[in-house]
Amino acid sequence: MKKAAKNKKTQSLIYGCLAALVGLVWVYPFVIVVVNSLKTKRGIFSNPLWFTHDFTVDNFKTAYQALDFTHSFVNSVLITVGSVVVITAISAAAAYALTRHQVRMSSVVYYLCAATMLIPFQSIMIPLSVDVWRA
Repeated sequence: MKKAAKNKKTQSLIYGCLAALVGLVWVYPFVIVVVNSLKTKRGIFSNPLWFTHDFTVDNFKTAYQALDFTHSFVNSVLITVGSVVVITAISAAAAYALTRHQVRMSSVVYYLCAATMLIPFQSIMIPLSVDVWRA
């Protein structure tokens, strides 16, 4: 009994170490991006993979002003809120109609709607944006 418990403990320790290693591999690029965003150009080129002594937030100020962040943020909020309200209203009406009024095609429409949720947006994202680029 004690040997099995010791094996489980060792196995758990090995899995924990592997999980920590994989977590570090996943997180490290994000850390590098954040650290480099706080450096000057000279600091990035002198040591791109770790901290240096020349930290600054001027990069954020420049990006905020160059991208007109406030205007873009307001536009994004308006589009998101409007989309959510319209989609919720249409979905609620469709759900009510499909559940309360049973007709011959209601199950077909239900399964068709459910099938469309299985298609990931990423698979249709490029064709949608290509049409926008051509316009």
